[in-house]
Amino acid sequence: MISYLDALQFIQNEGNFRTLSVEEVSLEKAVGRVLAASVYGSEAIPAFDNSSMDGYAIRTSDLTSGLNQLPVWGRVIAGERPQRISDVRVAVEIMTGAPLPEGGFDAVIKVEDVSKIKRDDGRESIEFSSLPTEGQYIRKRGEDFKVGALLASPGTLVDAKLLMGFAALGVRQVPVHRKPRVWVVSTGNEIVEHTVRELELGEIRNATAPFLISELERLGCEVQYLGIIKDETTGTSLAYQEALRRALDEQVDLFISTGAVSMGVHDFTQSCIVEMGGEIVFHRVNIRPGKPFLLAKFNSFPRTLVMGLPGNPVSTVVGTEFFVKPYLNSVLARTSPKRLMAHLDHEVLKPEGVRCFYKASWFTDNLGESRVMVLPGQASFMIHSLNEANAWVILPESGDRLLPGTPLEVIPFSERLS
Repeated sequence: MISYLDALQFIQNEGNFRTLSVEEVSLEKAVGRVLAASVYGSEAIPAFDNSSMDGYAIRTSDLTSGLNQLPVWGRVIAGERPQRISDVRVAVEIMTGAPLPEGGFDAVIKVEDVSKIKRDDGRESIEFSSLPTEGQYIRKRGEDFKVGALLASPGTLVDAKLLMGFAALGVRQVPVHRKPRVWVVSTGNEIVEHTVRELELGEIRNATAPFLISELERLGCEVQYLGIIKDETTGTSLAYQEALRRALDEQVDLFISTGAVSMGVHDFTQSCIVEMGGEIVFHRVNIRPGKPFLLAKFNSFPRTLVMGLPGNPVSTVVGTEFFVKPYLNSVLARTSPKRLMAHLDHEVLKPEGVRCFYKASWFTDNLGESRVMVLPGQASFMIHSLNEANAWVILPESGDRLLPGTPLEVIPFSERLS
């Protein structure tokens, strides 16, 4: 049995060895993909000085202290080309987003801050008492994005917010890593598909497969579910070996099975892999939950990595969060999430020498301090406490008792894509 950090290092090394090819995709297909190269803007945004308010464009050099009055030269609206106005001491009515007239206009007065006056010649003037400052209510050229601005770096997950910047700057295609191909198989005589309406005594609905499929797709994978493989008492499984052989022939990036990785007579995953010529990188990690996790590879099929996750629902979730996701981050060259810390809210007992990934409530107290509470119901079969949690808290290997105030690493569920 190895430590979590050693297991993580093995997984990341395997991921670095298997980095994925790059392809160009349109913006419509980019969300949820990981950038393979930096993306730069080639334009300035805004492309021209424009008004941020409905009002009047003026030259501050035309103004003097006290009451000011300026005749209105005309009007500019959004979508027009900038006009050059040489008339002195005039105001120009301007709409939000309209280009600032050329000729020294350097401020905008809001329409609600002026009074309109009809002149004897039928034209209109405005008057105002407060003097605007230079640049007031003007969006300057390049104020949002300068020409050549870095929009996103390699390893960035493209989301809808990033898409907005790409679209504004006319980026039509972006370089992304190919989607990892992942095949998923469940094991167990007691397992039936979650669609079964009525259970026979001894049966359990498959809760792990819907979770895995959804989570892997959310992480940017192309997922294929192969169904449930029943246990065999022979210590091997021809159905498992056939599924794995197909994955190797298809050069699938990751083959994941749930269950059949512990030490019982029906736990055939390890023996099946060895019989097929595979190498067990490690089996069993010093963590709770999820200790029986298995990692394997085939030298003759270097594209495919094999992971065996324990079958209990929360063990599967822990294996996905702390093993599968770091591997995907490596093959996609994704940036790692920031480390967050919180102080333990209460005393916690834990097994000595074991790193624990526990379901937790993460919150800010009245003094603004980040705190975390370990929730009851940490057994690996208990789903209800997973639904009540908003974070994982990581308890270190050393010690069997953690006191209130102990600083601990937390991974908020909202940060899982970071």
